[in-house]
Amino acid sequence: MRIGELLKVEYQNVDWHNGFITIIGKGNRKADVPIYEGALRYLTGYLKWRFDRKKLPPETLLFPYEYFDIWRMLRQYGKEKGIKLRPHILRHSRASQLRLAGYSLDDIGELLRHRNPATTRMYAHIRPTELKKKLIAGVQ
Repeated sequence: MRIGELLKVEYQNVDWHNGFITIIGKGNRKADVPIYEGALRYLTGYLKWRFDRKKLPPETLLFPYEYFDIWRMLRQYGKEKGIKLRPHILRHSRASQLRLAGYSLDDIGELLRHRNPATTRMYAHIRPTELKKKLIAGVQ
């Protein structure tokens, strides 16, 4: 999910039972994005902390921040951990993790909502050390 998409998510856009968030992405395209169980638990805790009540109006923005706020928070967290961290780096990292886990480029492209497979290939890059491990594992 892109940061701009995340910042537009309203409470009513979360399907808590089935684990999906409906977003409006690039080009005003609507998409249902899967969200894993651990992230749903984290989101529930965040909402209790952030809003301190059980019932929220459906149009409540889940993340009432500006893009720069998120950028600054990630940069600060990265600095504390000694890594370069920016919002878009997270999309690249996730694509690479999925590729290493065996997901096809088509599946990754679908999850990232890329129109062009070449874009997905740029995102799902694998480090040479990881390629070497896969080659060695395949030979044995």
